[in-house]
Amino acid sequence: MNTHKDYHSSHLPQPVSKAESEPIHGPDVAVPADALERFVGCFERSARRWELIVYPALFAFVILAGYGFFLVYSLTHDMHSVAHSMQTMVVTMDEMSRKLDAMDPMLVRMSEIDQSIRAITATNDAMRQQMAIMTHSVARPLTFMSQFMPW
Repeated sequence: MNTHKDYHSSHLPQPVSKAESEPIHGPDVAVPADALERFVGCFERSARRWELIVYPALFAFVILAGYGFFLVYSLTHDMHSVAHSMQTMVVTMDEMSRKLDAMDPMLVRMSEIDQSIRAITATNDAMRQQMAIMTHSVARPLTFMSQFMPW
């Protein structure tokens, strides 16, 4: 098993031999051999640090994307329900409109009944006035005659 000290010592740059530290000659660039190893080690450490950030961020993005899909799905389902309710309401309103159109003849008939009731009311008022006149005409002589009656 590697101890904590062993782990760190294995990742530290190790001294290189003279042959390894000699520059590599290419067509245009001269690079020391240990520089490439240091670059790769630094790149791996940087990649590990980015993995600690990128993987959790990717996981959070997947969770949020799934939740967003759920929200859009539930919104479309709710809109479908609203559209169905509106369609039912349109049908109901159409039926009510037809029934109200059927009430037009009834409205004419109600107007005729209203005129008849007004005529009956006028006739009753005339009868009341005539009864009042007749009561006044009969009541005065009867009052006078009742003074002579013994009972």
